[in-house]
Amino acid sequence: IAEVAPEREAIVCGERRFTFDQFDDRARRLAWHLAQEAELERGDRIAIDLVNSPEYLETFYAALKLGCGPGNVNYRYLAEEVHYVVDNSDAKALVHGPEFADTVKQALKRIQKPWRPFSLPTGERYEASLAAAPPAAEWEPGHRPSGDDLIFLYTGGTTGMPKGVMWRCDDLYVSLWRMGRPGTDPPDPIAAVRDGKRAGTCLPACPLMHGTGLFIALSTLSGGSSVVLIDAPGLDPARVWNEVERNAVEVLTIVGDVFARPLLDALDAEPGRWDLSSLRAITSSGVTWSPETKAGLLRHVPHVTLLDSLGASEGMASRQAAT
Repeated sequence: IAEVAPEREAIVCGERRFTFDQFDDRARRLAWHLAQEAELERGDRIAIDLVNSPEYLETFYAALKLGCGPGNVNYRYLAEEVHYVVDNSDAKALVHGPEFADTVKQALKRIQKPWRPFSLPTGERYEASLAAAPPAAEWEPGHRPSGDDLIFLYTGGTTGMPKGVMWRCDDLYVSLWRMGRPGTDPPDPIAAVRDGKRAGTCLPACPLMHGTGLFIALSTLSGGSSVVLIDAPGLDPARVWNEVERNAVEVLTIVGDVFARPLLDALDAEPGRWDLSSLRAITSSGVTWSPETKAGLLRHVPHVTLLDSLGASEGMASRQAAT
C-alpha cells in the first residue's frame, strides 16, 4: 500500500500524522534497530508491551518485516504475568515503553533463557533513533513477508494465565473480512487500493494489546485507511468524542458496556456538543453490550450502525447489527 498509495494517511495520534510511505519507512527503520540491537532473526518472537501509539503499530509491522511473530502483552500485567507471556510464547525480545521498565525488570529475573528487553525511547529520542537507521537504499529486511507468517494474540482467558492464540497472517485477513461480510472472500488489498477503495477511518478506543483493538487496526490498515490512536491508558470519553469529530472518524471500536456506558454518559451530559456526522459504525466484541446502552447511543447517533461481534480470539463467528 505504501508503494501504490504513499500519500494516504495511515496513522493519526494527536498532532502526529503519518502517511503509509512514512509508516512503512519508520517500521523498516525500527526493524533495523531490532535486528541489530536485539539480534532478532526470522522466526523469533517479539512481545510488545506498549500503550496505543504509533510506536505500537511500528513495532508490530517491524516484527513482520523481520519475519518475527509479534505478540501482545497487557500493559496492566504485573511481573508474574509478563514473565508468563514471554516464557510461554518463547519470545526472544520484549519491546516496552519506559514506564513499564520496572515491571519488565522484575519479570526478567525469572527468565531462564536468553532474551532481551528493548526499551523504546520516547519523543525526540525515539525520532532521533529512527533517523539514525540507514535509508532503504542501504538496508532492507531480508525476509519477504508471507501469508504463513504468524501473529500471536494472548487472551485474558476466563481461568488461569493468558492463553496464546496463533494466527497465520492470511487466515486472519480472511477471517476479519468475513466478520464484516459473511460468506464472501476478501479482495486483493493492493488491487482494491489501486481502484481507489478504502476502509473507513477507525478509532480503536480499546487498547491495541486487546484483540478487538488490534484486529480493527489491522483491518483498517489493510483497507488502505487511517487508524486514529489515543496514546493514554484508560478511557476518557470526552477525548474519544473529540477525536471522532476532529478526524472525521467513521468507525469507533469499543469493548461492550464497560466502554459504551461512559461514552453514553458523556453524550447524555452534553447533548449536541460534538459533531458526529462522520460516524458510520460502532463495533464491539469481547464482553456484553446491553440493548439498553445500544438504544441510548442510537438516540444520539441514529444514523450509525452498531455491530456486536460474537466469537473469540481463536475464531470469529457472527454478529448482531442494530440500526
